[in-house]
Amino acid sequence: MSRMRRGKPRKPKPPQLLVGALLLLLSAGPVRSASAAGPTVTEDFSSASSGASGTTLGACKQLTIQLANSGSVSTAGTGEATISTPLATDAALLASTHPLPGGAYTVSVDVTNIHYAKSATAENGVTLLALTDIKPLPGPESWWAGHRLIGVEVNVFPGSTSPYPLYITYSSGGGAIYSWSGAAWATGAGSYKPALIFDPAKSYTVSLERGAGAYTVRVAQGGTLLVQASVPLTSVKTAASAYVALGDRLTDAFTGWFDVTSVTLPRPASCGATGDAGPLSDGALDAQALDAQAPDAQTLDAQALDVQVSVPDVGSDAALDALQPALDATSGDSPVASWELSTPDGVAAIAPAAGDEGGCGCRLGGPTIPPGAGWVLLALLVLSLRPRRAP
Repeated sequence: MSRMRRGKPRKPKPPQLLVGALLLLLSAGPVRSASAAGPTVTEDFSSASSGASGTTLGACKQLTIQLANSGSVSTAGTGEATISTPLATDAALLASTHPLPGGAYTVSVDVTNIHYAKSATAENGVTLLALTDIKPLPGPESWWAGHRLIGVEVNVFPGSTSPYPLYITYSSGGGAIYSWSGAAWATGAGSYKPALIFDPAKSYTVSLERGAGAYTVRVAQGGTLLVQASVPLTSVKTAASAYVALGDRLTDAFTGWFDVTSVTLPRPASCGATGDAGPLSDGALDAQALDAQAPDAQTLDAQALDVQVSVPDVGSDAALDALQPALDATSGDSPVASWELSTPDGVAAIAPAAGDEGGCGCRLGGPTIPPGAGWVLLALLVLSLRPRRAP
């Protein structure tokens, strides 16, 4: 449809830079990590819970609190969970509710304030991250010895030269316990050596990756890798399924406390399979808002985010059409009534109301783009598309 304009014709000035910047920002990278190992879900403890044994936490209810006697897992919505066992008969741990996938995956935790004092008469310690072959439950040392696969632990012995030793260990198919000395795996008398000496006042990221042929354990501090150890899958005890455990799992030993600020697990297959968002105002992030049917698209399901933006008639603008065909879908001269915006997949730190049981103090993996930056650029884009009268 042609139009008559008064005065000197105006050359169209499509906002290529604004459109390009907007598209770059909105597609620069996913907010939720979705590596070859699959999508993840992270609990960051920004939502309070009762802390009762059996309580599930997270968008996918992916963590379960397990307690014995006076052990506790305190989650007050302050961005951390404090795991405490004041008596040797206490147990308190966070366990994965669902088994881990059978293929590749990575699990990780951020921990700090690790306080398990050296004793003159008994071993003391805690599990910072481990895999077990059945769902973790509080129990005696014999239970742990029978079901441990691989993990990272604090173990302080009466004769330890340092009060803060950290060990990386795995159980072989034959039942032997191997530990990483910082250079090699070893088992047998005199071979149980710490992988590193930690500082209880500092924060650490502990991760465990299951790859195509090996487990790889990493411990980092402030973004700096401190230790890494890999072991072939065939060397570790065979298990039909695997679960994550962290905390004091023993009811016959260990006293102390530490803080957990995040736990990242593979997103359970049962979570988010339909992309049905549900209401986001009820204080709980519905993980099904993520479009699991097309994870490579890195877009939010339209049911979770359906943004309608009115755009004036932009007239014939081939350059703008080439950059954003969705703005002018039918022809170069057709006015655009609405535009459904597709933005990177992921929702960062949506905190439910305090006391929301099973609510999501979580994020769906990874770093975030600056809050609101995309919408600011979008507003500038829309304003720039307003037709101007020729003088």
